[in-house]
Amino acid sequence: MLMQDGGDLRTPQRFAIVALILLLCSLSTSVLQPVHAVESPYEPVEICDYVDQLEFNGTLANESVHWQTSLGPRVPGTNASETFRNSVEENLTLWNVSMHEYTVDDLTFTNVEAVLEPDGADNDTPRIVLVAHYDTRNVAERDSDENRTNEPIVGANDGASGAAALLELARIIPPMELEMKSNCFSPMPKTKITHLTVFLVLRNGQKSKHSTTLTALQHSSCWT
Repeated sequence: MLMQDGGDLRTPQRFAIVALILLLCSLSTSVLQPVHAVESPYEPVEICDYVDQLEFNGTLANESVHWQTSLGPRVPGTNASETFRNSVEENLTLWNVSMHEYTVDDLTFTNVEAVLEPDGADNDTPRIVLVAHYDTRNVAERDSDENRTNEPIVGANDGASGAAALLELARIIPPMELEMKSNCFSPMPKTKITHLTVFLVLRNGQKSKHSTTLTALQHSSCWT
């Protein structure tokens, strides 16, 4: 069997070690550079402080899902739907909560709108709009059991989950005093800081095109 002797192996090893050292040296500049460093015309961004008490609480959101489904189907026009709306109005004490009704085919739908405005807010104040529907479908036409396709659904995922997420955000947003730089979507840095108006919209009649949120959306910085 042919084998290299020990002397022949040491030279390639030395070359490999030297090459590795040179590679690490070439990377040291970028590795040691501060992670927040940016080039003109952009500016460094301060990292937000982590605040424990403002953490989204998934347990509370899940409890809300359980409570909503315990009401039964929240089909528009039902007592369960009204109970949900009354609970929102009773619990969102730091928000300006209002109900907005509209009628389609003799059936009345009610959207719930909760608004949190900073002092001195006007029509030019940037707005963030978060939207989810709280109603559930009156038929389970996609149920694998054909005998149940005409039954209403309780909507743990399709209805309760989105509403629960918004209600948990309603709990943690007020102490944040959200603010933004004006024209925040422009690549040029801005120095003017303004507080935000936040809209939480819980829609009724998920398949309907009617909505009372158009005004809020027209003046929004972003919405989801």
